[in-house]
Amino acid sequence: MSKKLRKSGIDIIGDVSWGAHICQFYETKEDLTDILVPYFKAGLENNELCLWVTSQPLEVEDAREALRKAIRDLDSYLYKGQIEIIPYTDWFTSEKVFDSEKVLSGWLEKLHYASDSGYDGIRLSGNTSWLDKEDWNSFFEYKEQADNVIGNYRMLTLCTYSLSKHNTAEIINLVVNHQFSLIKREGKWERIESSKRKKAEEEAIQATKNWEYTFDAVPDLIAIINNKYRVIRANRAMAARLGMKPEECVGLTCYHIVHGMDEPPSFCPHKQLLKDKLEHTKEVFEDQLGGNFIVSVSPLHDSQGKLTGCIHVARDINERKRAEEALRQSEEKYRNIVDTATEGIWIIDSEDRTTYVNEKMAEMLGYSPEEMIGRLAWDFTEEKIKLSAD
Repeated sequence: MSKKLRKSGIDIIGDVSWGAHICQFYETKEDLTDILVPYFKAGLENNELCLWVTSQPLEVEDAREALRKAIRDLDSYLYKGQIEIIPYTDWFTSEKVFDSEKVLSGWLEKLHYASDSGYDGIRLSGNTSWLDKEDWNSFFEYKEQADNVIGNYRMLTLCTYSLSKHNTAEIINLVVNHQFSLIKREGKWERIESSKRKKAEEEAIQATKNWEYTFDAVPDLIAIINNKYRVIRANRAMAARLGMKPEECVGLTCYHIVHGMDEPPSFCPHKQLLKDKLEHTKEVFEDQLGGNFIVSVSPLHDSQGKLTGCIHVARDINERKRAEEALRQSEEKYRNIVDTATEGIWIIDSEDRTTYVNEKMAEMLGYSPEEMIGRLAWDFTEEKIKLSAD
């Protein structure tokens, strides 16, 4: 996924990367149009598919009219389907109940449509004023899943929350779980950057500085991965195997770029590390990286001892595998020659115990090979040995 910056349309935020997740706290209809109109205007002007999911106090007709004042040719965008403005009942709910599966599958359908239609990506906004208190737990669970979707694809999302509907604890939770938050103070919009996200990334990046000079020099594929499976840094070897530059890997989820999956695979050692906080090593085959690897993950901790992610090292063992296979084939060839030899062959160890005997030798002694293995050579008396010379 390209890390090319996109114009947010919001002056105090500026340009952002794909995957940006923004929230806005509002009090009035005008607060919403202040932010959402330039946000969608920038998306339309930069070849993005746009979806605006509305609710009170700014509903479909209000949103369309506000956009029309800022975008002279809005009707042409509406006609070709580059922007949809729909009520929350068409997107978030099924039979008046919040439906997270419906929403997530809807995002993915829009992504596929945007890609097939030649758009650079999609730009979204949804208003949550319709949510009842009892729906908040399921909504926050959905947001965890949605973060994974948004972060993996060419998506920009701006969620809007009514200040009058949320207490202080809820507002803090929302600020922590969005990359940027917008709130109006004394008539001016201010931007709050999530300290949780920023701190976690800074701590993970700090962990790489101890080996700054070797990180890009070693041939092993190395990445620093945080607790959300996102790549904080990748060395040149890892990026090259993925067909990317190191800076293009940053922010992507490891299971998506390495395995092409929407969730971690069952054998993922990082997944196990997040459960037990221990080092893990596993031999894996990954076609996208080029074959067989020994993968090891080591935990990273912050100054308080809290797990922040891992150092992920993949060592290419394809050469070793080829050597092992060549040796196995040589051994099979050698054993076949020895087993079918017309001369008797008998191998004993330093304690005079039989370690190998071929069919011919066993036949000469009047035993089967299985009967001789492990027995002392002197168990077979001279009376039983009848060499071909006799």
